[in-house]
Amino acid sequence: MSFLDSLLDGIGDAADEVGAAWSRGFFDVTQSAFDLLGFRTAADNLRRYRSGVGGDYTYSAEEMAGHPAYDDSIDINRSRFESTTFTGRTRDDSINKGLLELGDGQNFQFSDHYDHDIAYSRPSTYLAFGRSGVHSTGGFDAQRAGDRLLVQGRVTNRLGSRKDDFETFDFNEGQPGHYEGTTLERRGQARPFNMRYSQEQDVNAELRYVPDPRNPSRSILTLVRSTWGPIR
Repeated sequence: MSFLDSLLDGIGDAADEVGAAWSRGFFDVTQSAFDLLGFRTAADNLRRYRSGVGGDYTYSAEEMAGHPAYDDSIDINRSRFESTTFTGRTRDDSINKGLLELGDGQNFQFSDHYDHDIAYSRPSTYLAFGRSGVHSTGGFDAQRAGDRLLVQGRVTNRLGSRKDDFETFDFNEGQPGHYEGTTLERRGQARPFNMRYSQEQDVNAELRYVPDPRNPSRSILTLVRSTWGPIR
């Protein structure tokens, strides 16, 4: 290796160390700010990221209780099951036909799902989970008795999407901390990890078949009541 090559390598190594030192300082200040503001999950997530342990982390119900925006997304998906799925107004014609054309005394089993991004009305939630979402999927059994339709089933809600049952804690391009995170990841001083949280809830619903005002020869379904069990 020539003297010039050695010199350039030395300059490059020095520049890398300056970048790493800046990145460590950036995250030191950020982590301290999270602690000072009481953003516990965000601070703990950043500590885990900087530890380089990677892998999976499953949140407890106690931790998630500090993020009501997560529950708000679940509420929105729950309302979609009630107003869209159970009434046969989904994007899936097989579900709609199965419910609306069900004969008296017959059963129909089906499943449906919804995704909703967590609303970041609270900075602590955005800083903890980034642009994550809630995926809700349910399996149901419907039985018709006269003009009544009884639906029972179970819905699972989780961080992630239909494709993945987790969200990744990292710093994507365009996000604050992307340069600093990439710099430390290259040096083995930080590593993304998978964030996991899942819960289940049973549901029972009663609907009624009534004539369609636009076409009285056909029926539509209206929700009479729905009861959601405890989250577990």
